[in-house]
This record gives sequence, structure tokens and C-alpha cells, in this order.
Amino acid sequence: MSFPAIVRHMSETKLLSCHTYPARSRGFECFLGIYNFLDNSPKNRDEEALPFPVAWMQRHDRYHTETNAPAIFEDVDMNKLPYIIGIGLCLVSAPCGFCQTPSPNPNYQTAPDMIHAKGTFEVKMTPAGVTQAETIGRFSIDKKLHGDLEAVSKGEMLSTGDPALGNGAYVAIERITGTLSGRTGTFALVHFASLTGGRPKMNITVAPGSGTGQLKDISGTFNIIIAEGKHSYTFEYTLPDGK
Repeated sequence: MSFPAIVRHMSETKLLSCHTYPARSRGFECFLGIYNFLDNSPKNRDEEALPFPVAWMQRHDRYHTETNAPAIFEDVDMNKLPYIIGIGLCLVSAPCGFCQTPSPNPNYQTAPDMIHAKGTFEVKMTPAGVTQAETIGRFSIDKKLHGDLEAVSKGEMLSTGDPALGNGAYVAIERITGTLSGRTGTFALVHFASLTGGRPKMNITVAPGSGTGQLKDISGTFNIIIAEGKHSYTFEYTLPDGK
């Protein structure tokens, strides 16, 4: 049976989908299944007499009985056709120079694991005078922290709104000095908080570049918990050495 007849049979039996993407450039030969099969056959590609590589390929609706295509599939037993197709699929999936998985980057580094700290604290808020806007209040922060973070904190807060009615907002910066899990140093926390209809939303993070001493380059998120009139915290942070 000739090659065009085989292609027609495969198309009619839905063994061959429409040819919609040609891969004729040298760099894409690993995706051209027929070449992977022919390269392992006794006569190899047998294209020397053709005007250009893959000249035997034609549109699926333009095959005819008279063709210049080499009879590479001449006298093929149709009962063996599924095995030939299977071999071609196996070969096209074999690794080649253009299809191999890239090597991992030796300079790639994963992010350090988060370290968890927790404890309690007491805080004293003192009015610090009026601001240029009548509806904005200013307070000084005096805080003592215990637990994994043994430290004192000094800072300032600006607030607005009416918390008694369930609405308001504040921003603050505080400088913490002490020992965190055996490391001494300082760092700053930046507060952004709001209260809408009695629902609080708070974001407290370490100010980038604020760490000093053994806490240099620290980063992380600080969470305040208020329950039964007592204050506690959880602190998730990272340090360059991951300790």
C-alpha cells in the first residue's frame, strides 16, 4: 500500500488529525515524529533525490495516485500499522538536545523559613498634644513586651474617627529595643489600622532596613491580640541566616 493510501486510511479512521502546524526547521525536528522513526530505519530518511527536505509531505486533501514521494511505506501490512504508529510516538517522546529539561540554577536560593514568636505586652498611650488638624489625635506609645521578645518600645500614633461608634483609623511607628529569641538589637514596626462598623483591620510589619545589631535585615509581620482586656502578640519573622 502506498504512503498516500495509508494517510487516507488513517484520516478516515481518525488515527491522524489534520496537519495544522509544520515543524520543518532543523531546531524542531525533535517534534516531527516521522523523522524520529526514519532516523532509526535501515534507509534512514532517503531524501537525497528530493528538491528539499520533507518534499514528500503534501496537504491531506491533495494526495493522488501519481506522486513523487518516495515509497517509504510501500507494502506495509495494515495489521502492523498500530505498532508502527506506537513506535513513532515512543521515538518522538524520547529526549533530544532541544527537548531536555533545563538544569537547575545553582545560584537559586529558596526563601528562609518563617520563625514564630509569641508573648504578652503592656502598653500605655499618652496624648502628645494637638495636631494641625482638629480631627486628628496624636499619642505617644510606651510598651513593654515579654515572651520570645523581651523588649521595650517607644513610638507615636496618629488617629482619627470615633471608635466609640465603631469607625476610625490610626497609623503608628514604634521603635523596639531588646532581645528576640536570644538576639539583641532594634527594629521598627509600622502600623496601618482601620475600624469599619466595629470590624477591625490591622496590618503591622517590620519597617524595611530598620533592623540593627543581631536583628539586622529582619523582616516580618506582627499581630496584636486583645482578649479579656489583656494584650498578647504573635510575630512571624525571618533573618538572613534563617535562625
